[in-house]
Amino acid sequence: MKQKKVGLIILAVGSSVFFSSCSYKNFEDSLRNLNQEVSENTEEYINSASVPQDKENEGDVQMENENKKNIFSAGETVTSSWETGEMQYTLNKTEIVQNINDLNLAIQDFYFSGSPKIDEKGNVIDQDGEKNYLLVAYATVKNCNVDMNDSDTEYPLQIEMCSGSRSDVLASDGPFLNYAVYFSLHPQEEQIKQKSYYNFRLESGTEMDIALGWIVSEKMMKEPYYYVMNVFGDPEKYQYFLLNEEEE
Repeated sequence: MKQKKVGLIILAVGSSVFFSSCSYKNFEDSLRNLNQEVSENTEEYINSASVPQDKENEGDVQMENENKKNIFSAGETVTSSWETGEMQYTLNKTEIVQNINDLNLAIQDFYFSGSPKIDEKGNVIDQDGEKNYLLVAYATVKNCNVDMNDSDTEYPLQIEMCSGSRSDVLASDGPFLNYAVYFSLHPQEEQIKQKSYYNFRLESGTEMDIALGWIVSEKMMKEPYYYVMNVFGDPEKYQYFLLNEEEE
């Protein structure tokens, strides 16, 4: 399955960082044929991710093309496209905490790309004098029509697991995405968990409730922060659930 293969590459790249500093440009470059000659006159990279800057601008975009809306709120549904079908995500609510015990979570529930960023008491560790938090999005995921019958793996689907602040998503050499450190329905078997933490199984026509968590900084939360959908495709096709309230 094409999306799955791309997702595994993204996961491999993302596993070397805490707040992912892997831009789409770097990811794209890593996929190039190493034997392909690149012209010295290659066009300058342009980040094609697009996020309306405010509600008025979003309205302008919708007037041009009503299907171009790409920011969604709690209670709304976004379609995640796969090569063999579609998944739907409905955002239910979000929570933000400084201690995982507030959500009845244990450190064993987490996947870390590097050293743990949560101490033995469950506190999210501050970094460079700045407070960090665990931001959790609760959503309902529905398998609309992706057929599981031909799958040769126990966990053939991969959850949409990326988030990002507006400035990181729109960075000129980005987008830069933050990978989830927590997925509520990750495989429990240790030998599978290590390689397939973001993978799950969901039969066609059924749905399930999930929770995803990201470690975010104070700086990130001072601007609009998004759960980014359709990250297995091109940035211009990204769609976003707003996870915090925009400042007036």
